[in-house]
Amino acid sequence: MNVPVPQRVFWASFEGLVAVALILGGGLVALQAMAVSTGFPFTIVLLVATVSLFKGLMSEPRG
Repeated sequence: MNVPVPQRVFWASFEGLVAVALILGGGLVALQAMAVSTGFPFTIVLLVATVSLFKGLMSEPRG
């Protein structure tokens, strides 16, 4: 992927600033809470995808 350098710099800086703000505002607990709260919905999506893949594979004819 050819992502423009300014865009990469922006997102890397933004993520760093958010992490620093969370550490200064609430310490490591706030940073951990943010990581869990953003990762949990993705876990649900992965579980749904896994079930869908399993159902799709089971419906394939064996031969």
